Amino acid sequence: MTVYGAIPKRAYLEQPRRQPRGLGFERHSLLLDGAEDYIDVVGLIDDLSGDGDFTAEIMLKAGSALSRYAMSQSHTAPPAYASDWTIMLGVAANLFWMRGVTLAAPAWFDWTRWNHLVLSWTKAAATYEGIVNGISAGISGVVAGFGGVNSVKIGTRGDATTSFFRGLTAFVRIYKGIALSVAEARWNLLEYHNPVHPGNLVLWLPMEEGTGLTVVDHSGVGNDGSLFPVLTPPVWRDVQKWELRVGAEA
Repeated sequence: MTVYGAIPKRAYLEQPRRQPRGLGFERHSLLLDGAEDYIDVVGLIDDLSGDGDFTAEIMLKAGSALSRYAMSQSHTAPPAYASDWTIMLGVAANLFWMRGVTLAAPAWFDWTRWNHLVLSWTKAAATYEGIVNGISAGISGVVAGFGGVNSVKIGTRGDATTSFFRGLTAFVRIYKGIALSVAEARWNLLEYHNPVHPGNLVLWLPMEEGTGLTVVDHSGVGNDGSLFPVLTPPVWRDVQKWELRVGAEA
């Protein structure tokens, strides 16, 4: 059995080569313009929060202090749209959001850098944990009335008509049936190509294509992401460097 042990905060600075492969130099990302760009995972319409535990995970770099809706699922179908859960409803007070129950960013959080954000939902407790760069941002209060419909979207809310994320995203994962621990989230950050619990993955978008209108799902489920709008889609970019900084030692 693999044990996911604690990694000191300073390890992120002293061991940069343990960051995802090649420090990102050989990786790609997608630039979302904050006006109309998004990724629609049209096949992933599972009731993630209602069916049981789940975890949503994203590596991103916000392009504005007003960036929002990095990743979300709604609980009503458009046009009567309302969110079930959202990662980065705001870069500070509402870094994690679920049915009005929020978790703020840690005091050391720097939205101008690359950040690894994880929302880990436990249905039995009706709470979620927010994890930022391998460190817990806290456990939420009790969430009432949860349950999702509509496809998971990256870079916008469920109706994809307003509220678009501005910035870069380099990979996305969703687990169904399991709430990742802080240690497991940290492992996923540092051991990018060897994620924990691969059998529970229902979405894994490494975004390694570098071109085209499709982001291929590596979970084995076939939940490919489609880039929109088709005529002026998100722009493929090389990742310069993860530049992760965490805690008071950053």
